[in-house]
Order: sequence, then structure tokens, then C-alpha cells
Amino acid sequence: MKIGVAADITDCTVAVTDLAMAVENAGLESLFFTQRTHFTVSRRELLEQEGHEMDANLLDPFVALGAASAVTSRIGLGTGACYVAVYDPLILAKQVATLDQISRGRFLFGVTPGWDELEIGNHGIDPALRWQVMREKMLALKALWTEPEAEFHGRFVDFEPVLLGLKPFQQPHPPILVGSHGPRGLARVAEYGDEWFPVLSGKLDLEGDMKELARLCRDSGRDPAPVTIFLWELDEEAVERCAQAGVSRCVVYVYPERRDDVDSFLERCADAARRFNRA
Repeated sequence: MKIGVAADITDCTVAVTDLAMAVENAGLESLFFTQRTHFTVSRRELLEQEGHEMDANLLDPFVALGAASAVTSRIGLGTGACYVAVYDPLILAKQVATLDQISRGRFLFGVTPGWDELEIGNHGIDPALRWQVMREKMLALKALWTEPEAEFHGRFVDFEPVLLGLKPFQQPHPPILVGSHGPRGLARVAEYGDEWFPVLSGKLDLEGDMKELARLCRDSGRDPAPVTIFLWELDEEAVERCAQAGVSRCVVYVYPERRDDVDSFLERCADAARRFNRA
């Protein structure tokens, strides 16, 4: 099982390039950056909650991952996760292809429609429809990446035939990691995802959901989708549970405020990676 890191990267944290080099030098497999497009003032109370203190300062993940790509050569670089519903798919398709090209095929496309309804609404998206919007945009993205002359005509996305000569380095496109839970979430993975990307919590029936996902994939005529689990902390029991369940990657959250703390955290992650790589 592979071990990676997910970080809230801001203007107040360890520098993007320093963090990326530290993750690679530690022997870890991947680095994911979280996203918020903006922070609504009416949700100010969230800034008092652990894990959200610097949400208003998050860097754009695509720009940050581009910088990380320039100073690394091995680790996977992922969005954890991109708010697909708020993007113009024609622009997002080029952003993803660009990042995958400059990283030479190391991009991991974690996707979600977003959870903050006020944030989604400020982009002109009806929050109640965000999953439907995301589905259409994902289908449009896949068409843009794989077809020489792509067109799409749907409820939320509509464009005439276009030439997007820039294709991703990975073929047919970077792995799509769908962040979603429950029966509908598993169905989304089976329809347009390459991997499942849930957060491990007390509400998640990991083993049961993985079996159901494998069934859905088989019914769709495809191999079972790999699973990447997001962990809020490096919990040895949780990592062991994931390994026993057959999870392919664990991504552990860190807020990289001080370099000394980051180095200590990465050392612990590296120890876990070595142990589970030998298993």
C-alpha cells in the first residue's frame, strides 16, 4: 500500500517547493493539495475549527502543483480535491493536460463538487445540482482529452466541435479519483472515475463499500477500481485497517506550518510506508 500526503498549502506555510522536495526525499509516493476557491464571510466561524483555520488563504492547487512538479521527479501530484462543478470544462481540460505534461504523467486528478453550498452558489451553481453538474463536466472533460474533435451538448455543458490539440501525458487521461460516499458515490466511481477517494470516518463502511464498488465495476464491464483513502491523521490502526482491506493508497493530512514539524511528520509517514511496502 502506498502512502502519500495531503496538505493545506497557504502563504503562511512551508514553501510549496520545500514541502514537495521533502515529501519526495522522504520516499513517500504522492502529494495532494486541497482546494477552496474562496471563503465566504458568513462562514467565518469555520476558521475556528481544526482543519479549517487557514481556508481563506489556500493557494490555487494547480499553480502550486506546477511549482511542486518543477522540483520533483518521482512523486505523484494530486488535487485533493478539485471542485470540478465550478469550472469551465474547456479551461479545466487544458489546466489538467498542462499539469500532466509538465510533470511527465504524474498528475492525479482528485475530484469533488465541493461541500460548502455558499461557496458553490457564489459560482452561479445551484448547490442542489452540483453532483449533476460535476457529472456532465467530467464527461465533457473525458471527451476533450480523448477525441480529436470533441463536442458536448448537455443540460449544463454545451459546446460545438473544438480542437484541443494539447492532450494529457497519461493516456487516455490522468487517473480520476472520485471523492464521494454512499451508494450514489460508488455509482459515480463506476461510471466516470478510475479510483474511489473517500475520507475514512466512523460513517464509512470501508470493507462493505469496497465489495459493493467491485460489484458495480464488474457489472459495468471493468476491473475493480483502486481505492485511495484520505486520513485526517496518521493513525496506525486506521492505516493497518486500510491495508487489510486492500486499499491501494493512504493519503494523510498535514498542515505544514513549521519545517521541523513537517520533517517529523514525514519521518513517521516514511516509517509507515516502508512497513506496508514490505507487507
